[in-house]
Amino acid sequence: MRSGFLKKLIALSFAVLAVLPLAASGTRNDDLLPVRHYYKMLDSLKTGWNTWDTRSMFTQLYLPEAFSVKLALVDAEGRVADVSFPDLG
Repeated sequence: MRSGFLKKLIALSFAVLAVLPLAASGTRNDDLLPVRHYYKMLDSLKTGWNTWDTRSMFTQLYLPEAFSVKLALVDAEGRVADVSFPDLG
């Protein structure tokens, strides 16, 4: 009687183990691999307008074309103000 119970338990265990991968296949890959989601986000950041130029606070760069627009401030005497980060090195 006990061996019949063990056989049924083993058969049920194998059935459950066979069904688990099928149930897991319905989940999104992003949930299973957060690293893939991270790299997709990094790829999306490589396009469009942003402040990629670290030498100037007022330069906007358009990637992947590398087109930039720099805003310059001019005082009343016509001098261009330097709006770059100080050199710490």
